[in-house]
Amino acid sequence: MKTKISNLSKHIKNIYGKVKDDHLKPIFISLLKSKDDFQYTFDTKDLLEAIRRAYPDLKDSSVEDIGRYINSLDDAQLKGFINNLKGVYHEIKFVEFENKDKDHYFAKLFTETNHPGSDVILYNTKTGEVEYLQLKATDDINYIKEAMVKYPDIRIASTKEVAERLHIDTTGMSNEEITKTVKREIERIKDYGDKDLTDYIPKGLFWYTLFQIYPLFLDYKNKKISFEELKNSLKTILGYRLTNFLIFSILLSIPFVSNITMLFLIYSLLKEGYDIFKN
Repeated sequence: MKTKISNLSKHIKNIYGKVKDDHLKPIFISLLKSKDDFQYTFDTKDLLEAIRRAYPDLKDSSVEDIGRYINSLDDAQLKGFINNLKGVYHEIKFVEFENKDKDHYFAKLFTETNHPGSDVILYNTKTGEVEYLQLKATDDINYIKEAMVKYPDIRIASTKEVAERLHIDTTGMSNEEITKTVKREIERIKDYGDKDLTDYIPKGLFWYTLFQIYPLFLDYKNKKISFEELKNSLKTILGYRLTNFLIFSILLSIPFVSNITMLFLIYSLLKEGYDIFKN
């Protein structure tokens, strides 16, 4: 079972509250932020919006928790998850593009994702006319034809591939590109949800070393030690930490031993930081 880092931030926050030196506050802020190092893109933000919109149970979930949820799906469930998200993502992007093109139309999503017959409300800001629109992200002509039969009075706008073949309105997006984007971003979220504490060990070792050398710079600044003493101390500490890093890297690669090593590193990091900064 993976050892997660969720409790580490709580311990660091406790230490943070006891730190009096304002120069040290940014260090702890960085530590607290280091857990959420997921790299967001515009596509990721839109996909996360789509996930939280399509799956209300995930509405308040973190990226890491959403990643864990996706990792829990089997192949068939994941396929359905992706197909569902493609549609919702397509709707979000359509509204985004429509409301940026500076024409006299304004688009809005329904509150629910399963609104009967239509997906988007289109407002004509000049005439006040309101139109309901079906959006389809697909390359399946039969799927579009079925929708035409089921809701003959509701206009359809689809991705380019089908729109060109059926001579219907297009949303200006490609089904192939939407599929690639959704799959790529889902993989990134999955990978993030699969992280465990070993992914954060290099950062922990960095901060652990920083906790060691910071007091030396304070002593040098306050003229308690000479530059030569500072330099010699840094050589000793950094050389020692490099050796430790290599040893810990080997231990972390060994099953079972890695869990014990991680717990030791967490304890050492917190204790070192607290002992140095408590006064």
